[in-house]
Amino acid sequence: MPEPYVVAARLFARETERLLSTRTREGDCTRRDARRAAAMVGGGTARRLYRLGPVTGSAGAAGD
Repeated sequence: MPEPYVVAARLFARETERLLSTRTREGDCTRRDARRAAAMVGGGTARRLYRLGPVTGSAGAAGD
């Protein structure tokens, strides 16, 4: 039954891209900010779903 997960992951990626593209186009954030936001949201979701440990180093730090 993996199909629902694949569909959900694709929908999440598509809608995240759509939202952040709109925000970037309207000047609410830079492309760099949008990429960082997507990584933080997507990474946090993956860490919760797969019970992964916290991010180490500066890759996911809020102060970057």
